[in-house]
Amino acid sequence: MASFWNLEQEPTHNATFCCRSHSISNLLTAVLRAGETTFLLFKSSFPFSFFIVIGRAGYPADDTMECRLARGFCKYGQCPPRTEHTGGTCQDGRLLCCKR
Repeated sequence: MASFWNLEQEPTHNATFCCRSHSISNLLTAVLRAGETTFLLFKSSFPFSFFIVIGRAGYPADDTMECRLARGFCKYGQCPPRTEHTGGTCQDGRLLCCKR
């Protein structure tokens, strides 16, 4: 009677199928781990990248602040009637600074 651990015997299972299933399993495990790692990197770096991308989105441009400090307002195109253009600009030169 042959021993169960006898290495000289032919394997009773399909070795090709066994190895392929293990390689697919290892591949799926690696893909899932890479996905988890990518998610964790994105999750941890998102707050920092959010501030980098937005930059000064919440703050008015310097010329806009100058216009407002001079009691003016910003207008696209020409200033409305009964107001005059102060000569300044707003939003980095895209708008005019008008004053009543």
